[in-house]
Amino acid sequence: NNGLNEEILRNALVRELMFNAVMARVSSKTPAVSDLDIEVFYQLHSDRFMHQETRKARHILVTLNQEFPENTYDSAMQRLKPLVDKLRRNPGRFKDLARKHSECPTALEGGKLGELSAGKLYPELDTALFAMQEGEISDIIETEIGLHILYCEKISKPVTVPLSRVKRKIRAILEQRQRRACQKAWLDKLQEEHA
Repeated sequence: NNGLNEEILRNALVRELMFNAVMARVSSKTPAVSDLDIEVFYQLHSDRFMHQETRKARHILVTLNQEFPENTYDSAMQRLKPLVDKLRRNPGRFKDLARKHSECPTALEGGKLGELSAGKLYPELDTALFAMQEGEISDIIETEIGLHILYCEKISKPVTVPLSRVKRKIRAILEQRQRRACQKAWLDKLQEEHA
């Protein structure tokens, strides 16, 4: 398809394999990555090893649609207000009430939205969820798709992955960087000598 015959392809592969072998030999002279190098990298790039705070949440949605009497704003509010009161008295009923009253496909799973980091929901829901306490039921929240009740089931605080769990990965990153730097320096030197 690309105009190569068997001989040309064989020669190209031989050149590529020879080049790779030479570069591997050149980079074999790179100094070993020390534990101190790994620690410094870990400290300088600590944001890479931070898991954000997440919230496990559920919701009940009643959509707004003026064409259906039960989905006008006023009707939806009348349907949701008693639910907020019930849920605040007994948050353990959230799954059952979501299955019964929510108009979202998540109703099949008790309104489950899952484990969320900030910025994953509609802005109004996101703001409310990340202002809530664990186990709290929200007020009624309006978004472009309807009215919601949120349940903040669990809060997982931000955590830093310990160095021991990422040490091997950092070592591989640093070794690859050192090999590339060594190869580049060798190629630059060859270029200078032939210039």
